[in-house]
Amino acid sequence: MHQATAHDSARLAACWQARDYAGILRRPLTNMGCVLVDGRPFAELAAEIAQECPDDLLRAYPVAALRVAYALAAGGEADAFGALMARVQGAIHALPDGGEKTSLK
Repeated sequence: MHQATAHDSARLAACWQARDYAGILRRPLTNMGCVLVDGRPFAELAAEIAQECPDDLLRAYPVAALRVAYALAAGGEADAFGALMARVQGAIHALPDGGEKTSLK
């Protein structure tokens, strides 16, 4: 299991400052619950990521999108969690059988 590090936080902060959502979703987003990104808890950023990230990126990075959704749920953002899960569910259903789709079952 990946443990978030200060290096991860710094790289994620650079992506965040540029609003590079693809770069954010390419980062390992596991164990982000206590991580500060650009001085803010990741859960706070997750709400904006969920709202602003284009659907094509969610389709390209469905596992990362689920990790963002988890951060929303853990942060008590029920409405944002539900909205993102609806978008992610569509992205997962659109995946071809096998590969990542199999690992999500």
